[in-house]
Amino acid sequence: MALGSVKAAVVVTIPLAAACVLGSLLPQGSAAAVYFERLPGAQNWWSAAAVLGFTHVFSSWWFLGLLFICASGVGACTAYRLAVVRRATGVESRRAFGSALTHASLLLIFAGGFVRAIWGESGVIRLREGETTAEFIIPTVGVRPLPFAMRLDRFTIETEPAPKLLASAQASVGTTIKNLKSTVTVTERGVSTPAVIAVNAPLVRGGWRVFQTTSAARYADYTEMQVVRDPSVPLIYAGFALLIAGLTFTLFINRWINSRRDIA
Repeated sequence: MALGSVKAAVVVTIPLAAACVLGSLLPQGSAAAVYFERLPGAQNWWSAAAVLGFTHVFSSWWFLGLLFICASGVGACTAYRLAVVRRATGVESRRAFGSALTHASLLLIFAGGFVRAIWGESGVIRLREGETTAEFIIPTVGVRPLPFAMRLDRFTIETEPAPKLLASAQASVGTTIKNLKSTVTVTERGVSTPAVIAVNAPLVRGGWRVFQTTSAARYADYTEMQVVRDPSVPLIYAGFALLIAGLTFTLFINRWINSRRDIA
């Protein structure tokens, strides 16, 4: 069974798709740590799940292995299509060129997946007002340094009147949370700048993003934020741009050229 054949693609794609479903359904990373903390006596399950890679599916060795095999097959298909482009002419060459663009886009997206799994980082920052940190926590790894320090100056929970149905069910509350905001001071290389982190409005600092996530009801001045560094973004964006270009050439430009030739 050739690496670039349809049969090989099916054999690899099925377990890869199953792994993606598994990673989407099971809690991952810090979410997995929080989930197991809430389950009494779940430490043994946590240890087994971590060893098998179920708490970090998309960076586990077996998922990267499947991704590498799939990428190798796509690479073989891309090389074959490029060879057809060089030796063929007319419609066959143009069709192979559009297919080569599409396959190359998948290679870029796969490369982005490898870069994210190997060099990407994601963890949490927990602060109370007045506290400063230059670290974040990865539950399965431990404490990691940040290239900047961040002080929580003020944490605000914005509320609004609850809808009538919700208000009647929770008459003692009468309000719902509208937004969470952390007013912070970021210090990098001796320079301090103020910033506001809110839901759907992250702090962007170089290749790092800090997202507002949650708070603790018993601590009005406490907040938890997620910090992410994802160097795969340029590769993935380039892959999707190339995918659009390949599909556009195959479905529209190539057909337009053929129709013009038929008219001529």
